[in-house]
Amino acid sequence: MITELETVEPDIIPGAVIQVIEHRIRNFRLHGLLESLARLQINILEIQSNDTSSVVAPSDVRDIWSQFNIIKDDVKFAREYNDAPTGNYQHAFVIKLISQREVQRIRNVKVKSVVKDLWVLGEVILGLDSANMTNFLDLNCAAKIDRAIVVCEASMSRWVGSGEDAENVGLYAPAFGMSGELTPDVDSDFAQRMEPSKSRPLPQLNDVPDTPAAQSPAKVQVR
Repeated sequence: MITELETVEPDIIPGAVIQVIEHRIRNFRLHGLLESLARLQINILEIQSNDTSSVVAPSDVRDIWSQFNIIKDDVKFAREYNDAPTGNYQHAFVIKLISQREVQRIRNVKVKSVVKDLWVLGEVILGLDSANMTNFLDLNCAAKIDRAIVVCEASMSRWVGSGEDAENVGLYAPAFGMSGELTPDVDSDFAQRMEPSKSRPLPQLNDVPDTPAAQSPAKVQVR
């Protein structure tokens, strides 16, 4: 009897679809910083630890810290060369960061907690006044980035540890997973972006029609 080998094509399983939001920023130095952050966000979503609900591999943790240290170095570099000549131009650089809804969809509680603070870091950078400059990074703006980075470091140390070995992987979260099964989703997978408002944002009620501005109580004239 002769055993034959049949060569077949592998079954391709489609990858994940990651929701991102496209932002534009003028400051090319901050754009480079955001690119490092965007790659860290995507990398965290694709690590093997994110296939679980509350476990992280030490090697994944070390990779997270390595990429995060690049972000810190980008900030240091931007501060040191914040007033270098750049030429006269007006460009808007595009950067794609994961959406808050994508953050809510993360299944691993450790990973999700880290990504939440990384997402805030991105929002802090995008909201800086220096973001509208060509290259200059104001010291007050740099201080805000530094503070946001401190929070990220604290969150990473708390949830995923240093990754030095299997004992240094952050908090133990037994309530988020058991025997490989996911516990029920309690915070949904939805997040809504609201416009800035002077007043506290209120939920829209389906059974209450919106009142046109012309008929709002503040503008109704009493005769």
